[in-house]
Amino acid sequence: MKKLILVLLVGVIAAQTTAKEEQPQPYADQDVYAIYSTIIDREWASIPHEPQQLFISGQTVIIHKVCLRPDSKTQAILEPAIADYLKANQRPRSLGRFFHIDKPYDLVAASSTSVPYWIGFSAVGFNEDRTVALVAVDTVHLPHTSSGSFVVLSKKDGKWLRAEYSGNHCAWFGD
Repeated sequence: MKKLILVLLVGVIAAQTTAKEEQPQPYADQDVYAIYSTIIDREWASIPHEPQQLFISGQTVIIHKVCLRPDSKTQAILEPAIADYLKANQRPRSLGRFFHIDKPYDLVAASSTSVPYWIGFSAVGFNEDRTVALVAVDTVHLPHTSSGSFVVLSKKDGKWLRAEYSGNHCAWFGD
């Protein structure tokens, strides 16, 4: 009987440890939320009927394949951000209510939401001095349409702005 109780106790502890390990780490980087907010300001304007509230995935999305390809002029600038992006997106992270946007928003569980429109973000990759950033943006329009792209930003005078780069751009669309 003691052996059975010990086995059960070890099983419960192992299950709790596994559950804790699977919880996404919180994302608390101020630059990340400034980047997300910059993108939302632009995305919000592209929604055909301006909703009263925006829904944002409460967890980063994982897009492993970086399909943009900088040319020789911008490769040295973007390659460190791409490498950091790949490292940062090994696991999802949970997002908090740190967005700096004018409209109301809610964080939603993307896998179980029924809201008509939501936007998801990957973790952000930075160059060494954190003046160039790369992020994947995924937008979903229910019932079954989604699209996304990679966005490159640069930090100028303390503010994140969309950056132009030369090379191959890419986007994805799905049903």
